[in-house]
Amino acid sequence: MPSLVDRKPKRVDVAMISRIRYRGMLSVDVLIRDLAFTGFRADCDVALQPGEHVSIDLPAFGLVPAKVAWCKDGEVGGLFESVVDIRYCVLKPGESSFFTSTRRRVTL
Repeated sequence: MPSLVDRKPKRVDVAMISRIRYRGMLSVDVLIRDLAFTGFRADCDVALQPGEHVSIDLPAFGLVPAKVAWCKDGEVGGLFESVVDIRYCVLKPGESSFFTSTRRRVTL
């Protein structure tokens, strides 16, 4: 039986230009590298602090509240404050499914 440690959320590899709003109204352009229903990983030129509240701009959602989980070597990982159905961020109009990086089919 797998342990809870083994149960990582499935992530979708993307290359999506976006922005993160932090410390009130400051913002920085980022390149989102992967998305999950629970969070994201992005290239970021600003040293954000773990636990810091931010918002990330996602297609179909606009600014989504998140909390910085880690920030190291020009990358940041964040956890969304609530689950985000990222299928709407990565599907093209007319598509009804996408493949995760593990090639497991996910359908709407």
